[in-house]
Amino acid sequence: MLYNITMIRKFFLLFVVFLSLISCVTAQPNPEVSEKAITSDAIDMNGHNDLKERWNNANISSYQMEISYNAFSPKKGIWKIKVEHGILTEWGTRDRVNLETDKAFAMMFIQENLYTLAGQAYNPDTAILFITTVVYDPVGYIKEIVMKTNPDVPGTKPTDKGFRIKIIDFKNLLERS
Repeated sequence: MLYNITMIRKFFLLFVVFLSLISCVTAQPNPEVSEKAITSDAIDMNGHNDLKERWNNANISSYQMEISYNAFSPKKGIWKIKVEHGILTEWGTRDRVNLETDKAFAMMFIQENLYTLAGQAYNPDTAILFITTVVYDPVGYIKEIVMKTNPDVPGTKPTDKGFRIKIIDFKNLLERS
């Protein structure tokens, strides 16, 4: 009996070591965020404005994006938009395409409006209420925005605890292949 308990302890210890090794191996940086990506915690408002200027100077006025929108909202899901010469021309989800009732909501996803939203990460009034993380592509377009209610703020908080906008796919329509 003593032999079995000792063996069980050894197997348990081996199992714990194995799990520790696996957790170290799997705790790698997110492969979806390239090493060249720039995050809001690494820059200030000037950096944000520099990236916005980089985006504007790239003159990408026609593009398509596939977006994952996660929130406590009936509009959550995968959205696709198309912007041609700065104008939103196509928008929608798999089930709802180009409905006028969705256009105002889809306007949130164009890069210029994402920059406005991302700017709240650097606004002292907003930064108190929300914890905002922004991921920028080196070209300058915004790849992801995550806003969460700051749990350290006492008092009334919004019932929606936050949202995430993630650009799954970005295609410059004017780029020559």
